[in-house]
Amino acid sequence: MRLLLVRHGESTGNADPNVYGGGDRYVGLTKEGRRQQRGTHDFLMHFYVENPYEGRTYPQAIDISTYKRARQSARLCTHSFRKNPDIVFEYDEALREQSFGLLYRMHGVCDAELSARIALSKAAYKASPFEAVPPDGESPAMHYARTLPYVERIRREGVAGGIVDRQIVAHGASNRHIMTNFLGLPPNAWKHIQNQNNGDVSLLEDKGQGFTLRKIYDGPTGQRVDIDPVIRNLFLPVPMP
Repeated sequence: MRLLLVRHGESTGNADPNVYGGGDRYVGLTKEGRRQQRGTHDFLMHFYVENPYEGRTYPQAIDISTYKRARQSARLCTHSFRKNPDIVFEYDEALREQSFGLLYRMHGVCDAELSARIALSKAAYKASPFEAVPPDGESPAMHYARTLPYVERIRREGVAGGIVDRQIVAHGASNRHIMTNFLGLPPNAWKHIQNQNNGDVSLLEDKGQGFTLRKIYDGPTGQRVDIDPVIRNLFLPVPMP
């Protein structure tokens, strides 16, 4: 199985976190984000030509988060594949970004109650980052659990349906949870993996000896890379491939 995980391009929320107050689902790409995804498109086109899978120079399936910035990114980075009837395109709610609730509210306009809730959530995050729930949001643990049906689906489709070459266009948190799952790491090991930059491409691949992970494209610089994004010196044991 081969999974290419793409992070969306720079969003207006990346440029100004206060934008998230209007609803994370509706945050779109900046001009720079669109430029990044055009570069990601060019890289992906060359990658599939240079690395055909079972004779194909395109993925079998492309899965996309339902959030606006991911949908915009997918239109840009997969547009050359759009007319290929053999590719299955699917939007999946399980791939949407982790909800940070009220943490993106401007602190200057918070009332005393909300300010106290935010302070408590920050303290909880410091004590237990994986389990801490931001006000009106979801913890990394909750988000991990939300991605599991998607992971189970693509595993099942790989075995029963023969879909073994898949591209995923989503978010940093969603992609890291997929990575930890396929690498066989514990759920709270998501911080063992460097977060993707905007427009990055990471390759999860199993050639018969277990999954390996490499970052193969850097979105902001538009450069091919070959980087191990797993941080191996943290407190949790990280099994070697």
